[in-house]
Amino acid sequence: MTEEEEEKYPSRIIGTISEIPTYEEWGTGKVKIDGRIWIKVH
Repeated sequence: MTEEEEEKYPSRIIGTISEIPTYEEWGTGKVKIDGRIWIKVH
């Protein structure tokens, strides 16, 4: 969302970016990150 949209429609914000991983794999299952980002859902 743009800053203007955030101001006009705050109820539509469902989460925020919590991390942009720099590693290639995640967890014990070695899941490929492949461009994913972590989002905290509110």
